[in-house]
Amino acid sequence: MLKRRIFPSLKWTVSVLVAGTYLAIAPTAAFAQRLKVATKALPPFVIVEPQATPPITGYSIDLWDKIADRLGVDYEFIEYDTVQEALDAVAKGEANLAIAGITITAEREKALDFSFGFYETGLQILVLDEAENPLFSFIFYAFSWETVRAIAILFGMAMVSAHLVWFFERHDNPDMFPQTYREGIWEALWWSLVTATTVGYGDKAPKGVVGRLIAISWMLGAIFVVTYFVAQITANRLESGISGPEDLRSKRVGAVANTTSAAYLRREPVKLIEYQKIEDTYEDLRQHQIQAVVGDAPLLLYYASQNPDLRVVGRLFEKQQYGIAFPEGSPYRESVNRIILELKENEEISELDAKWVPASE
Repeated sequence: MLKRRIFPSLKWTVSVLVAGTYLAIAPTAAFAQRLKVATKALPPFVIVEPQATPPITGYSIDLWDKIADRLGVDYEFIEYDTVQEALDAVAKGEANLAIAGITITAEREKALDFSFGFYETGLQILVLDEAENPLFSFIFYAFSWETVRAIAILFGMAMVSAHLVWFFERHDNPDMFPQTYREGIWEALWWSLVTATTVGYGDKAPKGVVGRLIAISWMLGAIFVVTYFVAQITANRLESGISGPEDLRSKRVGAVANTTSAAYLRREPVKLIEYQKIEDTYEDLRQHQIQAVVGDAPLLLYYASQNPDLRVVGRLFEKQQYGIAFPEGSPYRESVNRIILELKENEEISELDAKWVPASE
């Protein structure tokens, strides 16, 4: 577990209690120390720019600055390579708390305590926003799961109709529907398909009453079957082939290990590729090593807003809450919870939303 850099806070301990001002103060001994705040670069929640002043900014940084101001504590940020490393530091007592874009989960609650959620989000999908090669688009269109399924349904219904017509016409109409199974079914299938597609060459037609009733039923039913077929293949988008979580089936999808994104994808029929850093998923997406990235919506929206070659698609799914992680029994947790509620009530949280998180399309 490597600490990459340490940032001193710009706030110093508040020692004066102004009458009428709300300060959530815990026991003096517990609040006297300089807090170590573990974090991880996750724009727009934590943005690290060592040469800038201040060197660390973002949604979560502004939020903690407001909380620390009300608590009256001094602190320093310690940046870790991954969220898991930051959480491990808190669990081992190397840091007093962790804040970034940290999802509250039942698994993490086993070793840590969390504050109330300060930001509600979910997962979304990041894809390349570039023109597809026409040949690739046609191949994807022709051999996609939706197209294959639609063709299978059409062919299956045509086979049922062909067997029924051949069975009832083979004796009274052997010229058009031969009595031998192989030749008879072939001719009946030809009739069934041209009838379904409204081509209707007229070279074959049932003569018996039952055969014609079957033909009428098939002609009417074929309208719905063909409509379904056209709707399915039309709905199959030619851009990236991904417009929501249901389109990830059999795709190569990247996600950061030990996150809610990876946990979700492990339950789905996708080819999951796990990474240690989200930046690596972006690079592999550009190199076509993966076809999509699944991650927390605000992180993907922020990155896409800075990189026009990428875009976020689909609805929000697997909703979740971001919170502040504390070691079990932390004396700060209750006071921080009260402050988070206060910030929500006076709409300071909403101001952070508007300031830092790009709006979804």
